[in-house]
Amino acid sequence: MSYVTVIWSVIAAGSLLLAVMYGGVWILDRRQRASLAFAFEALAIVLSVIVELGLMRSESASEWGEWVRWNQVPVLLRTAALVAFIHFYFGTGRPWLMAATVGTRVFIAIASFVMDPNFNFSRIDSIAHTRFLGEEVTVVGSAVTSPYQWFATFSVALVLVFVIDASLTLWRQGTPEARRKAVVIGGASLLSWGIGVTYTQFMVYQEIRLPVLLSPPYLVMLAAMTFELSRDTLRASRLARELRAS
Repeated sequence: MSYVTVIWSVIAAGSLLLAVMYGGVWILDRRQRASLAFAFEALAIVLSVIVELGLMRSESASEWGEWVRWNQVPVLLRTAALVAFIHFYFGTGRPWLMAATVGTRVFIAIASFVMDPNFNFSRIDSIAHTRFLGEEVTVVGSAVTSPYQWFATFSVALVLVFVIDASLTLWRQGTPEARRKAVVIGGASLLSWGIGVTYTQFMVYQEIRLPVLLSPPYLVMLAAMTFELSRDTLRASRLARELRAS
């Protein structure tokens, strides 16, 4: 049994279910733009799973590099969905910072398909294999990190700055509800992105020989968003019942 395939398939299935559910919420009520953003956030996790499985199953350096190139698609979607969700759900977030955050990821995604082999590496000479969850998976072997990798790091830093700024603005509203949302969603987002960017930097600069594992950390953020949206749904349902009873 391939534990990698089973675990990543479960992650993808759960994320896809959430994407369908909250996409349906938006279809029923077009004012629920945060639900639409959340649906795309969950969909980005599904795409990340596909890319990560492709990376772990790659049979050549060129194939591995091609999957790294395609990884920019879920990263772009995840970034845009996150800033949109926080903007709509919190009602905060500076528009210029939001535009800069998404804009840098758009630039990186486009550049990754123009540059050879991709934006993150100038050259990928070989792949290697390591044991992970009881089976052999592919990792980068010998490669040269792109001199433009700093810009990708800068792009992630913009995400963190946006989340911190939007969360602090919400926190300053002073209500228990606002502060709980700032802590739960803001904190989970910072934790997920912090782990993700740290892991990515170690992988790109070849300080560790482990597979690309970006979808698992972002489940923390997805869980926090699901928790808060579910609370809102239950509260709205309870209020509707009270109105009908009165």
